[in-house]
Amino acid sequence: MVLETARKKLSRIFLKSHEDMKLFYQTKKLNFVEAQFNFVYDTASFLAYYSKFLSLSGLQRITGVNQGQLSHYVILQKKLLRFDFSN
Repeated sequence: MVLETARKKLSRIFLKSHEDMKLFYQTKKLNFVEAQFNFVYDTASFLAYYSKFLSLSGLQRITGVNQGQLSHYVILQKKLLRFDFSN
């Protein structure tokens, strides 16, 4: 339920900014290329975000996934966020 609420809110915010950009292009008389969006929320990102609010032991009880595995996902996500892909 929490994930669905967050997903809907983020989708609304993103789509609103998309509509704002369309209006901006119209006011500048520029060609706006339409696009379709598919929102995906991966497990590692979900855990990294919600581990600030829920303990991993609590998430283990809720999900049945071992706390060590949950921790691995969170640590991996943090490493990926710090990784410099430009090299």
